Amino acid sequence: MGTILNLFEQLQLAEAAYANLVGMTVSTSPEVLALALTTGDGKFSKAQATDFVNLWSVVDQYTAPAGLFGLTDGTGFSATLFHNKDTGAYTYAIRGTQPGYADIGDIVADGIVLDHYGVSREYHLHGYHSF
Repeated sequence: MGTILNLFEQLQLAEAAYANLVGMTVSTSPEVLALALTTGDGKFSKAQATDFVNLWSVVDQYTAPAGLFGLTDGTGFSATLFHNKDTGAYTYAIRGTQPGYADIGDIVADGIVLDHYGVSREYHLHGYHSF
C-alpha cells in the first residue's frame, strides 16, 4: 500500500474513533455503524461512512466512565478496535481530546497527564488492552 493511501486509511480510523461506537461488534450492521459515523460525535459524510463500513467493522470500543463535568473520569480515555474485512488486520485507535470538551475539562485532564498523574489513563489502557 502506498504511503498516501496508508495515511488516508489511518486518518479515517482516527476520525472514526471519535464516534460513539460503544456496544458495537463485528456483527453490527453496516447501516447502524454508518449512522453512528455520521451523527453525534461522528463527523463522516454519508459517502465517507458508506466507504468506511464496506472495509471496516468495529470489534469493540471502550470509553472510561463519566466523571467531573461529564468528562470520562477526568482522563478522557477512549479506544476502539477495528477489523479490516479484506485483510483480516486489526487496528487499535486511541481517541485524543474528548469531543466537546476542548476547554477547561480538557486542560485539567491534560494537566493531570503533564504532572505525571496520568496513571488513570494508563490503568484504562492496560485494562482494555488485556481483555
